[in-house]
Amino acid sequence: MNAHIAGCAGVRPSKIVAPILTAACINVIWRIFHGFVFKDVTLETARVEVQSSANNWIAAWIGCALLLRNRFHWTLLAATSVLFIGIFITITRSLLFPVMASALASGLCFFLGTRWGIFQPFDALKRLLPVFALTFVAIAGIGIAAVAEPLLLERWNERLFHHAEDRNTKHDISFLTRVAEADAIFEILNREPVHYLHGKGIGASYYWHPSYMPEIRLVYPPDAEVGDDVWFAGHSTWTYSLFSGGVIGLLAHIALIAGVMTASLRAARANASDPGPDQWLAFLPFIAACCLLSETLTSNPFDERLAAMIFGVMAGLPQAFLVRASWIHARLQSSQE
Repeated sequence: MNAHIAGCAGVRPSKIVAPILTAACINVIWRIFHGFVFKDVTLETARVEVQSSANNWIAAWIGCALLLRNRFHWTLLAATSVLFIGIFITITRSLLFPVMASALASGLCFFLGTRWGIFQPFDALKRLLPVFALTFVAIAGIGIAAVAEPLLLERWNERLFHHAEDRNTKHDISFLTRVAEADAIFEILNREPVHYLHGKGIGASYYWHPSYMPEIRLVYPPDAEVGDDVWFAGHSTWTYSLFSGGVIGLLAHIALIAGVMTASLRAARANASDPGPDQWLAFLPFIAACCLLSETLTSNPFDERLAAMIFGVMAGLPQAFLVRASWIHARLQSSQE
C-alpha cells in the first residue's frame, strides 16, 4: 500500500526502490555478522543461520540494472559484492537459481523493450561490458577466498559434487528432507480430502514422512528432534500453500505472482512511447517475480517478513509507472485536441 500510494503521489520509482536496495544489502551483511558473532556459527557450520531472504531480490535488481539501465552506477558493484559474498559464505546452491533466473528474465525484458522501441539492439553489447568487469571481480574474489579460507571451497565442492557420498547416503540430504515433507503433507491431506479445498491453516503442524527418517538420521545428530512436529512455512512454496490454504491458497499464490508480472510488463509498455530515466525499473517487479519463482520449488521465500515486504513493494511499484503513463497519454491527447 505504501508503494502504491507513493506511486499515485508521483514519487519517482527510483526513490521507492532505493530504501529497499539499502535495506536488502544491510540485511545480508547483518545476518552474516549476527550469525558469526551472536549465534556461534563458524565457517564449518554456516548455513541458514546466516542467510538473508533478500538475496533473490538483490539478484533481480542486479540483472535489471546490468542490462536495462542506461548507465553504470556504483551501486551495481556494491550490490553484486554483497550478493556473492552471501552466496559464497552460506554455501547455498539454491541461490544460484535466482542468479540464472535474473539473467534470463532481464534478457527477455530487453527483447521486449527492443520491440517496444525502448532499447536498440546494439545497446546490449554496450550494456554487457560491465559483465566482464564483474566477472573479473568475482574470479578475483574467489581466488582471494581460496587463499584466505580454503575450507569454503572444500565445502562448495562437497555441496556441488559430493553431496551424497560424503554423508554415506544414497540421495542428497536436502532432496530427502523436501520429499519427506511433501509425502507427509499429502498423507495428512488424504486423511480428510476436504482440506484440499481450504487447507489446514497457516501454522498447522505436519511432519516428515517416517519412511525417509532412517536415511535422514545418518546426517542429523541422534538426539536432534527432526521432522516430528513441524509448523514453519515449509521447504516449498507450493506444497505448503496447498497444505495451509488448499486449492484456494495455491491459486492465491499464483494470482499474486502472475499479477505482479503482468502489471510490471503492462506498466513498462504503457511508458514505452516516452520512457523516462527510471524506465528500467518498470521491469524490476517482473524480474523479481521470476527470481522468487526460481526458489519456490526448493524453499518458501515468504517464510520471512522481509521477503514479503520487499515483494509487496514490487506489487505496488507498477502503479508509479501506470500513473506516469496516464499523464503522458492525457497530455498527448490534450495537445492533439
